[in-house]
Amino acid sequence: MLKEVLISVLPLLMAMGVLAFGSAFFSASEAALFFLRPSERRVLRSSTAAGRLADSLLDDPDRLLSAVLFWNLVINMVYFALAAQVALALQEELGVGSETIAFSVLSLLALIVVSEMLPKSLAVFATQRVSTWVSIPLAISVRLIDPLMPTLSTINELSRRVIWPKFKSEPYLRTKDLDRAIEYSSADAQLIEQERTILHNLVQLSEIRVDEWMRPRSLFEAFRPPVMLSALKQNWPPSEYLLVTEEDSEEVIAAIDLKDLFDVPDEHLERLARPVVVLPWCATVADTFDEMRRQDRQVTVVINE
Repeated sequence: MLKEVLISVLPLLMAMGVLAFGSAFFSASEAALFFLRPSERRVLRSSTAAGRLADSLLDDPDRLLSAVLFWNLVINMVYFALAAQVALALQEELGVGSETIAFSVLSLLALIVVSEMLPKSLAVFATQRVSTWVSIPLAISVRLIDPLMPTLSTINELSRRVIWPKFKSEPYLRTKDLDRAIEYSSADAQLIEQERTILHNLVQLSEIRVDEWMRPRSLFEAFRPPVMLSALKQNWPPSEYLLVTEEDSEEVIAAIDLKDLFDVPDEHLERLARPVVVLPWCATVADTFDEMRRQDRQVTVVINE
């Protein structure tokens, strides 16, 4: 009897297997892409086309996460709908027995373990490789729901304003948390006070505007392409950074870390320059450091009107 029922619901079981694989795909994709470190993203940008595509998906993380959650939700709903049909078929033929209960429990555990926990756990150990593998089908999946993005964004915004209009995100770290950690880390009062002062200064970086730390234009010299080594010898930059402007203006667009140069050409030094980060005067020092680290840049140009 049980064998005949299983044969009759075999197409449904096969469809559930396909859906479980699809859920595992999106779970692994989410974990792999959002666990990528900045250094790993730089490697992807300079690798294959699939790697560059994976990196480009993270340029709009809200769009990517919305697509992953949407497809995962749709797949899980269809999976449970099919599981309910199989359970009803077992119940009609066998009654509410151990077989029906066991199937319901196992189908739930299979989705949780095989399609959620296991793929995410494996993906975080090989983020670059998994990101490259999933980039193409994931990009297609994201593109398919682009027409729904305005509606999803509107629903999300309305729910946020209506359900929790006064919701404020919790800070990642508070000053009192640092004080408590320092007190428990050492018994030396003088060392505790020094560590507390240093950490408080670091926390204050999120409150200091970058224009308070920037070097005014009158205190540095920028070079317009083509940049010759002879001109540099006459006026060596005190900051050890060679700033390069646009060819037809004085706007700084790139910089060269002279300390990292081993073989300096006699002409066209601007070809060795890397783009700078451009931020407004109201940005904080902490935000500036984060952006420089994210883009792997060493110089920021501050726009101060």
